[in-house]
Amino acid sequence: MPIAIPVMLLVLYAPACCVLVAAGTSTCASLALSPAITTAWLGVAGVTYALAGIPANPITMLVPPVIASLPVAFLLSRHRPMPPMLGRGLTPRAALLYVAAGTVACLFVFVSRDSLMGGFIMQWDNDTHLGVIRAFADSQSMSSLRASSYLTAADATASPFGGTAAIAGFYPAAFHGLCALVVLGAGISAPAAINAFVTVVGSVVFPLAMALCTSEVFEGDRVALLSGAILCCLFPAMPYATTVFGPLYPNIFAFALLPLGVALVFSFMNDRRRAGAPGIAALFVTVVSLVFTHPNAVFALGVLTVPSLAAYAAREQRRRGRPRAQAWGAGAGILAAAVTAWVALFNAPFLHDIVSNCWGTYESVEGALCEQVLLITSSYLHELGGGQPLLFALAAIGAICDLVRRGRPGLVASYVALQAMCVVSASTEGVVRQLVTGFWYTDSNRLAALLAIPAIMFASEGVSGICQATQRLLGKPSKRPGLRAAARAVPALVAIALVAAEAVAPLPHSGTLGRLRHDAKAAYGRWNSLNSEETRGALRDIKEIVGDDTVANSTYDGSLYAYGTNGIRTLYRTNDALGDPGDPRDTAGAQLVRTRLNQIATDASVRAEARRRGIRWVLQMDVTGGSQQADVSYRPEDWTGIESIDEDTPGFQLAYANGSMRLYRVVE
Repeated sequence: MPIAIPVMLLVLYAPACCVLVAAGTSTCASLALSPAITTAWLGVAGVTYALAGIPANPITMLVPPVIASLPVAFLLSRHRPMPPMLGRGLTPRAALLYVAAGTVACLFVFVSRDSLMGGFIMQWDNDTHLGVIRAFADSQSMSSLRASSYLTAADATASPFGGTAAIAGFYPAAFHGLCALVVLGAGISAPAAINAFVTVVGSVVFPLAMALCTSEVFEGDRVALLSGAILCCLFPAMPYATTVFGPLYPNIFAFALLPLGVALVFSFMNDRRRAGAPGIAALFVTVVSLVFTHPNAVFALGVLTVPSLAAYAAREQRRRGRPRAQAWGAGAGILAAAVTAWVALFNAPFLHDIVSNCWGTYESVEGALCEQVLLITSSYLHELGGGQPLLFALAAIGAICDLVRRGRPGLVASYVALQAMCVVSASTEGVVRQLVTGFWYTDSNRLAALLAIPAIMFASEGVSGICQATQRLLGKPSKRPGLRAAARAVPALVAIALVAAEAVAPLPHSGTLGRLRHDAKAAYGRWNSLNSEETRGALRDIKEIVGDDTVANSTYDGSLYAYGTNGIRTLYRTNDALGDPGDPRDTAGAQLVRTRLNQIATDASVRAEARRRGIRWVLQMDVTGGSQQADVSYRPEDWTGIESIDEDTPGFQLAYANGSMRLYRVVE
């Protein structure tokens, strides 16, 4: 993974940062904005290249925008210099502090021996993520309109689901394209690229985005800006809880870029002339990047900014001398338009499968309200335990300060609305829950990650409010301004120290970040037998034996990950259930293979189907059947043709054995 980190940083920052700096954007703002611009390009280019038949690789994806940007940057900087639209209050030292704090938190929570060595989390969505990344790299096709684990010609022939088995419709695949470029550029595995992604997002991308956001939302408040560097790392819901739960990498990526959209909106409200057309263009590109990382982040951007825009519109009308009723009407009109768009999209046919998805509840309404005070705002954090009441209190102080000092009800309304959405997701059922939280699959874990963004900002302002209150208590300036400044900072530093200790200390109702660290290491370690050195070595040996041949396998013994982790071209690469016995999802030919492949020596139809699909090997990852029986979707009769093969089965020859793992050669 060490080489993957600089390569990923290069991919994310090189194509956009130079042109932004040359065009007049401040260095810190350029660094913060670069991942959004690069991601938008990767999404658009991925679709365009696939339609045009152009291979997508590090050269074709990264060199053209750099070359094209140089003359544009030269002309902008020479003939029409742009005034800094963002980041005037974000100094390099402050940005470096955010990155340093993010790096320390990442080392504490996420980086471990297994993550450094390319281990992976074996659960839920990761089979899809690993498979799509590997397929993108193998096929050099990275389109969000054609995301699949079967993209090469050979894989399309072997696919048990027919053709390329592309995910229906649009699938936000910018994360997968980014990791695939790193796989190609650094020559590493898909798990190593994912671990580099989590490290870079947690250490650099998200902290810098929050730094820029905090500098714009609380313009001129240096205490809030500096405090945010530490506080940004203390909310376990973003990004590391969603790394262990799911894993939800695309949403992590989208929410890491989301603060940039918030910063651009607040920049416009702070000074429309300073933002101008460049700011609007940057916001548009950021929205495009959110669409290609995860579209629910666009709705999240609306939740975080529309109330503030409504309040801003009302204030502007009053500033221009309009009657109070007209001013309130302008703000209400923005809210009404947003609600109308929300309801219309909720009822849109193309979003039906998303908004109708329903995660189970895990708490009563009363319990969910109580857990909000502990910042236990999702099902995973509920199982994790702990709690951070001091951090919640600090954010509450900040929200009050924002109302009193700045008179901005909009951002506070967004924060309260997100808290209510977390409660609804955790404890209620029905149409209201679907309408309010359906764009996030009614998943409390995604909402908790989203809630962390305004909570970080308000906790930062809470520290600033404590400093200001201390200054008032101290009264008039003394003859020793240095001593006075130190005295003013002490309560703020104590507050930060207390919430930091609360996050990691193993005390009752605390230590949530420390518990998450333990869970993350377990997810890469004892929870996943495929991360053992023995299994890794065996899979490397098997890859050398089978080369690029197609390998028949069972979904339920762990071999579905072998393609994503080691490039072994297994037949089945997903843990999705095969459907009802009378209505299977795979093709008739695939059904014949998985139920009767053991009869290849005597059944001509099985032999013909195996030849058509290019099946030359059979892999059994767990001959004990333990992992299969542990899955509630497993039906033994569905896999008889593969799992019943042994050394005595006619037509097969044992080629490799290691523990409970077997590889057979098809000899017919």
